[in-house]
Amino acid sequence: MAHIWKEVLGLPRIGVKDNFFDIGGHSRATTLTAKRTKRWGQPAAREVFRSPTIEEMAETITGMKHTAYTSIPAVDAKEYYAVSSAQNGCTF
Repeated sequence: MAHIWKEVLGLPRIGVKDNFFDIGGHSRATTLTAKRTKRWGQPAAREVFRSPTIEEMAETITGMKHTAYTSIPAVDAKEYYAVSSAQNGCTF
């Protein structure tokens, strides 16, 4: 996380107690940080606002619930399928 913050903010050093916004972070930097950590399943941009230091972010990540995904079962092949309520409201 510190490496990403250094790159995004263009700073040579980041401490775990440094507040993201006090050291130059802003909404665009928050978005860039979230994009770079998303691939690891890390917190979204809103978490930077809630936990603005690396120390607080580490606590947030540690407390995050890891979700196992369940695949959606395939249905039998049919010529037609019933529409959902959202699809039913569409006009073509």
